[in-house]
Amino acid sequence: MATDIVNVGIFIDADTIISTQGGNTGNPVFVNNSANTIYMVSQKANEISGHGAAELNVKMHPNQDIRWRASTLTFGGQYTVNLYAISVTQGESLLDRVEPARSSEMIAEINPNDIQNPNVLEANLGYWSATAYKEGNVTYNFYFQIMKPHADGTLETVGRFYWDPYIDISWDN
Repeated sequence: MATDIVNVGIFIDADTIISTQGGNTGNPVFVNNSANTIYMVSQKANEISGHGAAELNVKMHPNQDIRWRASTLTFGGQYTVNLYAISVTQGESLLDRVEPARSSEMIAEINPNDIQNPNVLEANLGYWSATAYKEGNVTYNFYFQIMKPHADGTLETVGRFYWDPYIDISWDN
């Protein structure tokens, strides 16, 4: 049985995208090699196919929500990513209420002084959400920024990109 909310994690290989396509701060550039730089995953109960690929097929039922959140594969703070827009290009009538949202979450951070008792950080995290309205195939463009964090707490946009994933909305019987 599918879960109540379909959560999709998007992992972006920012290092490879910047090294192969360069940075750009103007109009977004299509990610030429999304199959090797963007990875989408969801809970196994929701998955039809495409786990770990740039395209993901999921099972949903009427009025079920889907949420997308992105992160970079770059650890250590070299880059961070921000999904800043979504544009449905095919199957627009299949999704409803496509919009950005935020959630306040508690995150465990390794405590080097006591590994089994992590520090707790509170973070406001952004994601995109939509509601399945009808069964079918939806193609959309996700627009994202790759940003470089600075010591003073600011972020510098080093690239704007997009790719065109799709999802199959198949009612979970």
